[in-house]
Amino acid sequence: MNFIKPVFLLTTVLSTFTFADVQFSGPVSPYLPSPEPEKPSLLGSAATGIAKTVHWGDVDIPTTELPVGKYHLWDQLRGNRVYDLNNATPNAKGHASSDDIDNALPYQGDTDNVWGDNEFYSLNNSTTSANGQTQAAEVLFNLTMASHMYDKVFNYKGIKDDDITDGVTAYVHLKKNSTEIAYYGILNNKHSIVITNDDWNSVYANAHSFVIGHEYFHALTRENIGFLKASPINEGLSDVFGLALAVYVDKFMDTQTLPTSLPTSINWNDPMFARGKFFALPSKHSYYEHNFKSGALNLFGTSDFWSWNPSKEMDDHTHKAGGMLEKAFYHLAEGVNMNWVDGQENPRYSYFLPVSGSFNGLGFDKAANIYFGAVRGPNKYFNPVDTDVVKAASPLIKYAANTYNKNDVVSTEARRVRDSFAAVNIGTTQETLDLYQAKKEKYPDLKFSFPNISAGTRTDGTRFDFVTKQFYEVSANNDWDTRVNIQSQGAHGFGHNWVGYLHNNTDVDYYKVIIPAGKTIQGHLISPRHTNFDLFVYNASKTEIHKSTKGKLYKDSYAITNVNNVPITAYLKVVKAAGQPNSTGFAKYDMKPYNLYVGIQ
Repeated sequence: MNFIKPVFLLTTVLSTFTFADVQFSGPVSPYLPSPEPEKPSLLGSAATGIAKTVHWGDVDIPTTELPVGKYHLWDQLRGNRVYDLNNATPNAKGHASSDDIDNALPYQGDTDNVWGDNEFYSLNNSTTSANGQTQAAEVLFNLTMASHMYDKVFNYKGIKDDDITDGVTAYVHLKKNSTEIAYYGILNNKHSIVITNDDWNSVYANAHSFVIGHEYFHALTRENIGFLKASPINEGLSDVFGLALAVYVDKFMDTQTLPTSLPTSINWNDPMFARGKFFALPSKHSYYEHNFKSGALNLFGTSDFWSWNPSKEMDDHTHKAGGMLEKAFYHLAEGVNMNWVDGQENPRYSYFLPVSGSFNGLGFDKAANIYFGAVRGPNKYFNPVDTDVVKAASPLIKYAANTYNKNDVVSTEARRVRDSFAAVNIGTTQETLDLYQAKKEKYPDLKFSFPNISAGTRTDGTRFDFVTKQFYEVSANNDWDTRVNIQSQGAHGFGHNWVGYLHNNTDVDYYKVIIPAGKTIQGHLISPRHTNFDLFVYNASKTEIHKSTKGKLYKDSYAITNVNNVPITAYLKVVKAAGQPNSTGFAKYDMKPYNLYVGIQ
């Protein structure tokens, strides 16, 4: 069989689409038919057909040959099969009705075992025509590849890891006026998904590997974790393994053999990976952080950002908040590079790490193995009642520590998992944790806030942290009296960055420095990306003695020498530059830190 891997130019904005994941709390629902035994007429022998798919060209698919010489889209060996909803109209809730599912027919009757025509489905065609078969055949191909991926890469059999023949049933061709691509839970004793017609997007159709991989993984998380409803953690995990399936299928097409591992590195912009580019885009987590509808969720600066609240735009919220988990996965695979050029998008950049926060990723394959290892039973690293994305960090860190740590030495893997979440502002880096533990006894006067992962990093609205060799502001410090005292940290107050935030357009930060006789303090101020902050220096009488008001993209610097034979006091002030607009590229000042270096000689 010759495999054709077509190339597409990704021209459509994909982020506007959401998956309406319908997950029921049990096997009984108003939408579900009662279980019934397999009809004897559907039994037959295993065969190999041809699927003429849109995304992957012509590929082999496992089918079943019926006793009457016709074929059925049913993979007996892996338990996956496809039914036709025949353009059923969704009910008032936008779902397939129980009657429509009861009356759905298996794709059978084809005599040549060749399915589809490589074209997107047109609503004017019969769903059983060659054009109507395309989506069904591609869905079966992707279900088959999902079964292979978990078997070959993760050594996981079927849906419950106990039977390779335990698969998923897909119901296709729900009418196009719904955008539902949903995991329906258990229908007829099988995990099932329902898919609308496939032509809503010229590239990223509903039968795409990412989509099928996303819904397939909902069945695995239900069996392993017990998730019964949509939540940011649930959706974020399914997106990760939807992407993993697209990557796996792509590797299969290149090698024409079933891979036993995922690639170490991938091209995140490859159209075949569809939403993979949205994992990578630096605007992704800032989009999910800032661009909720007209502030309807009012989540800025609160731990509620990562919460699931069914009364507040459930579908929109769960999938967007799940993007934080996706971005953490991206950083685990690719790492963080804190070097950036203004105006250029650097997907490995993090707004939430200090300038020393760069780290190398573990590669796509190992990152996926860590995520899946934390999901699969019987360890139960995840709690089924957890919904906040912030609570995804702890089980993943624990799994990496239990799997890779040796003799209580924190492994690179566990360290990087923690770092990847810190890169999206969940928790803190492993280096920070190590330094904090080492320094807190030696410097008992340190009063820096040390965030608890389970509580998030925003409970007080300031999100300061104790970061390696960089000291975050620890009080309001917005006037002379509440200023940060550099000397309070002893020798550690000099020679390092102080990291702070301006929390609104009128915020001002002050730092007090005692300059010994004959000594000079010098340093610089680096403003956050897309901003312009200025630096002023005052003496003890609060008279300005120096200022640096360079424009955007330039470091503001200072050097103050004490020519007296006694110590003198100086105050450093960080403030928004005059004329700097209130509306900036990052929407909120307090989302990105500035770096103030204080040296002495």
